[in-house]
Amino acid sequence: STRRGAVGWEGDAMGREKADNPPLVRHISGRGRLALTRPAIVRITSFASKAARAVALCLVVAALVVPSAAKLSEADFSKVLAKFRHVAKDLSEEQLRQAITQVTDIIQWDSPDSVSSNSADSLVGQSYDVILYYIPPFVKFEDRDGLADPGNALQSRTPANGKISGIAIDVLMALAAESGVNFRFFFPCRKEIYDADMKCGGDEINSHEVALEMMDSVTLGDPAVFCGPQNICGGAAAPDPMVGVCASPTDGTTPTGKCFVAGALKISPELLENYYVTMSYMEKGFVLVTKASQLSPGLFAFGDPLAPGVWVLLFVEVLVAAGCLMLVEGYGDNEALPLNPWGLISDCIYWSVTLLLGVADKQPTTDGGRTIVIGMLFLTMLMRAVYTGSLNTVLMSTPTVTPLLSKSDFLYKNAPSYSKKHVLCMSSKSTWEYYDNFMVPVAENEIQVINGTDINDCMWKVYTDEATATFFDAPVVAWRTANTFQQKGHCGTEGGYCWDSENKTVLRGVSWNQCTEDKWKLRSPDTPGSLMMVGETFASFGYGLAFPKNLGSDYMAFNQIIQFIKEAGIIDNIEDKHIADNPECAASAAAVQLTIANINGLFIFTGVFVFIGVVIAFVERFIGVFVKLCPCSCCTSLAAAIGAAEVEADHDSLSCESTDDDLKREVTPQEVEPEVAEEAEIELPEDLVGAKTSECLIELEVRLERIEEQLETLVHSFADALGEPYPEDAPAVDDVEENGGEGAEEEEEDDEDEDEEKKGG
Repeated sequence: STRRGAVGWEGDAMGREKADNPPLVRHISGRGRLALTRPAIVRITSFASKAARAVALCLVVAALVVPSAAKLSEADFSKVLAKFRHVAKDLSEEQLRQAITQVTDIIQWDSPDSVSSNSADSLVGQSYDVILYYIPPFVKFEDRDGLADPGNALQSRTPANGKISGIAIDVLMALAAESGVNFRFFFPCRKEIYDADMKCGGDEINSHEVALEMMDSVTLGDPAVFCGPQNICGGAAAPDPMVGVCASPTDGTTPTGKCFVAGALKISPELLENYYVTMSYMEKGFVLVTKASQLSPGLFAFGDPLAPGVWVLLFVEVLVAAGCLMLVEGYGDNEALPLNPWGLISDCIYWSVTLLLGVADKQPTTDGGRTIVIGMLFLTMLMRAVYTGSLNTVLMSTPTVTPLLSKSDFLYKNAPSYSKKHVLCMSSKSTWEYYDNFMVPVAENEIQVINGTDINDCMWKVYTDEATATFFDAPVVAWRTANTFQQKGHCGTEGGYCWDSENKTVLRGVSWNQCTEDKWKLRSPDTPGSLMMVGETFASFGYGLAFPKNLGSDYMAFNQIIQFIKEAGIIDNIEDKHIADNPECAASAAAVQLTIANINGLFIFTGVFVFIGVVIAFVERFIGVFVKLCPCSCCTSLAAAIGAAEVEADHDSLSCESTDDDLKREVTPQEVEPEVAEEAEIELPEDLVGAKTSECLIELEVRLERIEEQLETLVHSFADALGEPYPEDAPAVDDVEENGGEGAEEEEEDDEDEDEEKKGG
C-alpha cells in the first residue's frame, strides 16, 4: 500500500521515535512482501464472495493480530471473531477457523522493525551500484562522452562534487540519509564503441533500455559488453583498484544483485514482468507541448482594463442618469436645457456623458440635480482610477494564442481547435504505446505523425514549425522548456535559433546571444513564439527503481524508506528544486515600448466619433441651406412639429431674412404686440441680410449705441450754438424710462414757466 501510515520504524535502529500506530509489513514466502493499512483492510473486507471475504479476513487477522509466526490461541481467536463478526455474517465459526489456519500455516511474517533480511534496517552499511541514464531533470551528469572516465568506472562523478545531479539522484541521497545505505553511480558506455572512438555512444547514455541492458549483462553472466569496474553489482563500496580506463568486469567479485537502474523509469506491466520494481517515488503523467505565438492587440484593446459587462453597466448608468436629470432639471427648472423634448433628451444624455468623463457640460439648479451630479462625479473618480491604473499594463501586454488546447484537438472534429493540418511528433516507446492504444482507436480522422529521436528532438521540431505538438513526461517537458529553450533565447518574438549557413543545420546547442560567428545567422521560426504546455496531464504513471529479478534482492526494504520520504514532503521539495515555474524568455526586450499596434483601436474609435460629428455637421448645414431655399415649408413644418412656443427659441438657427408670411400669421398675431408686429415689417440693412438672428441683434444694438452717441453730440452742438449751457445733470434715458417719464414732464413744465416769465418781462 502506498497510503499514508503504511510504514513505521523503531527508534533504536533508525534514530527516530517509533510511530504511534505502525502497521505490520509482512513477508510471504517466495512471493515478495505485503503491506496492509486499515483503509486497505476496509476495502478488502467488502468483497462480495464468501471465499474472498474469508481470505481477506485471514489477512486482516494476520496483519492486525498475529505478532509472529505463532498460532492464535482460543482466547485470541474469540476476540478476533467478536471484532470482525459484522463483516463475516455469511461465514460460520468453523469456516473462519479453517481459513485462518490454512493461511497462517503458509505465511512467514517479519515486522519491518525486526532484524530481518527484508526490513529497512538491513540496508544499514550496505552498498548498491546504481546504473543511470541521462534524462534531465531526473539524472544529469558532466562529460557524457566519458573521455576521462568512461561509464564513471572510476567514480569521478559523484553527487558530492556536483558532477551528478537531478531528481532521482536527490531521492537516492534522501534514501541513503534515512537508511544508511551507500551508492556508487555508473552510466552505460559500450566497450566496443569506446575502443573504436575513445568516447561513449552519445545516444545510448540517454536510453533507459540500454541502462537495463547493462544491468542484465552483468547479472546474467555477460559483463564484457560495457565499461565498468570488475566488482560492479557485487556489493563493493569502492571502485576496483585494478580497473583500467575501460576495463570489463570479467573477473573478481561475483554479482550478488546489489544494483538497480534509476532515472525516469515508468512502472509498466512489461517492466514488472522482467524486473523487481519498487513503489513509485513520484507520480506524474504525459503533458502536451506546443508553441504559443503572440496575438496582435485587438481594435478595442484599450477597453480591456474593464470587463465587457462593466462597459455595458456604465452605458446603462449613463442612460439612467440622463433620465433622472431630465426629470429633475428639465421642463423649465434649468434654463440651460431646452424645452423641446428631443433637445431635452439629447442634452441630458450629453450632460450625463460629460459627467462620466469628468467635464460637466452644465450646472444643476435643483437639489436633486446636485445630488445626481455628486453621485456621477464620485463614480467617475473611482472608475478613472481603476481604468488608468491598469490601462498601461493592458496596452503593453502581449496576448498569446496556441494552435491547439488539448490532445482532443487531434482526435475529435468538434474540438475547439481541431484541424487536419495538425502534426504530432512521437519520440519514445511509451508515447507510441499510448498513441496506439488510446489515441488511434478514438480518432475521428487519421493523425499526421512524424518521428523524433527523443523528446528534445521533437520539441525542436515543434519550435521550428515542423510539428504542431508533442507529448512526454511532464517534469521532462517542463525542464526542457525552461533550460533548453527559455533560458537560451529560443523563444518570443525577439529570440530565435542559430543557423549554420555553411552546413545548412540548426545549431541547437548555441544560445540566442552566442550566435556571433560569421557563418552563423540568427533566424526566427516562420511563426515566432515560445513553447508552452497546454491542457491537463494524462496517462498518469509512477517512477520506480528496477532491480534484477534473477538474483535475490532487498528491493522491498527500499519501499519503506520511499514511503517515508514521500510522506515527509521530501519528494515535493526535491521537485520544486529542479523544476522552475513559468521561466521568462531570455530574449525578451529589456524595455517594452508602446507601439501603434497597441493603441490603433483607440485612434480608430476616436476617428469614428469625429467622422460621425462631421456627418452631423453636414446634415445641419444641409438643413440650413434647405431652410434658406424653402423657408415657408421648412418653418411651417417646424412650427407644426414643436409648437409655436418653441419657434422663437429655435429660430436662432434660421437666417434673419426668414420672415415668412405664414409664420407671421401663426406667431405674430397671437403672441406679439401690434407695435412689434409693425416693427417686424421694417426691412433690414442690406449688409445684414442673410445673417443669423443673434448676429443681427448684436449688430443692431451696436448701431443704436452709435446713433445715441451721435444724437448726444448734436444736442451739445445745438446748445453751444444757442449760447445755452447743456445740462450735465440731465437724467439718463434709462432713468427717464424707469421714472415713467415724470422727470421729463417736470423739466418741460419748468421750461414753459421760464418762457412765460421771459415773455411777460
